[in-house]
Amino acid sequence: MRIQFLRSTLPLCAAMVAACGGAPQPATPAPQPAAAPSAAAAPGEASLAGDWAVQLQVLGRAANGSMRITQTGGGYTGILQLDTASQVSSIRSVTVEGAHFVATLSTPDGDATIEGNLRTPVLMEATYNGRHVSGRFIANRR
Repeated sequence: MRIQFLRSTLPLCAAMVAACGGAPQPATPAPQPAAAPSAAAAPGEASLAGDWAVQLQVLGRAANGSMRITQTGGGYTGILQLDTASQVSSIRSVTVEGAHFVATLSTPDGDATIEGNLRTPVLMEATYNGRHVSGRFIANRR
């Protein structure tokens, strides 16, 4: 879904780009295929590893994108790319307790968090809190 650039949406688009993209960079490396998990999720914990279609909803507007989470050793890393952003945000860490998770991201605009729950094995609902953008975060496993 493309966001129309009307006068009323320009501040939202600017905030989303600032939170997850900032100024364009010369070249963004293509995401690498996800490696097979090297450690299984602890019993009773949700596994977040995989490819996700995401949507960030802010002030009634939505930005779509993708997220790849890879399980490495006892933790997770990954990337988040919104269609409205020119740069990839890095998922530095994820903590999981049962179905609840908190992800810490590095964005060009500073740190951000995604906190929520894995509602089903293929649906996560969360809140995104960045320096300039906060909103509802929904992801569906691909």
